[in-house]
Amino acid sequence: MAHENTVYFLALHSHFIVERLEQIRSISIQDVLDIYYTSDFNSLYKCENTKIWHFSDVIPTHLLDHEVRT
Repeated sequence: MAHENTVYFLALHSHFIVERLEQIRSISIQDVLDIYYTSDFNSLYKCENTKIWHFSDVIPTHLLDHEVRT
């Protein structure tokens, strides 16, 4: 049950990150989703030890955008 709750939590918060990156980059939602799900950030975001999910959507979006730019 705890794993299921974590999945729902991450899905809810991922939505805000994806929307914000779509606005920042001015690219399609499909392109943002492709970026998000293939990024190193996504792996870190899901990792319990990093606790990136603990921040508002602003910092995680910044981290993902930084990965895209570099």
